[in-house]
Amino acid sequence: MRAQTSTATQPLLSLCWVVLLSAVSAAAPAGKLYKIVDENGNVTFSQFPPQEKSDAAKVEDIAVKTSGSEKLAVRSVGDQQYCGDIRLGDYRSAYRSEVREAASLERRIDDWRRRLENHEQQLQRINERQFDRSTGDRARHEDSTQKNRRYKQYQQSRDKTLAQIKQYRCALHWAEDQRRGLKPDDELAAINQEVERLKAVYRQLQDKLQSNCGREPVFDPSTEYGKEQTRQWESCAKTYKRDMSKVQSRIRNTSTKTSH
Repeated sequence: MRAQTSTATQPLLSLCWVVLLSAVSAAAPAGKLYKIVDENGNVTFSQFPPQEKSDAAKVEDIAVKTSGSEKLAVRSVGDQQYCGDIRLGDYRSAYRSEVREAASLERRIDDWRRRLENHEQQLQRINERQFDRSTGDRARHEDSTQKNRRYKQYQQSRDKTLAQIKQYRCALHWAEDQRRGLKPDDELAAINQEVERLKAVYRQLQDKLQSNCGREPVFDPSTEYGKEQTRQWESCAKTYKRDMSKVQSRIRNTSTKTSH
């Protein structure tokens, strides 16, 4: 009779672990888990209280954190800000333009998103591994002590990964707030496009100068011929050189918008 009871409860134990893993992996607030100790000292966990229990059975309520959705607050240490162990930095520097700050921030956002995705995938693997271990052949031969040890290890691994997830979500939330006050990517692209356009204008002026005036002669004021060659070239190149100087100045001014 005892063996029949053990066999009948085996699917129920597997079901309890399935329910547990569903609760752990779901994106929901902290939930409740029931630790059930029967009259023989066997321990099981369930998301739901037992509908029937003997006088010798003991049921405990256990609070379970089921997701990393809880928001982590930004903390300040001196002039620096942190999300957990992630140093956010001070992007509002007086020595850099807003466009340069925006470009730097975008690089950090890309890195944080990639790391967040890696940790979320790791959490999924941890949950799947726990499910496999709690429903496979190995679980059928484990006693309550082994099950509790395995569950404790799972909790520690899961909580560590969830802490990382919350840090990167906090950092990305902070970055979005910073981004609202900085110049968008399309403005940075427009500035770079203008610099390239001005460089093309400068090259066109160089080509016209050489085509119409030839190469600049070697400066030689010791002879009349040398003086005349220089005078003629300077007269021809005067307009081109003036325009090229203006374009160079415009290139420098435009470039300083992206790199102070």
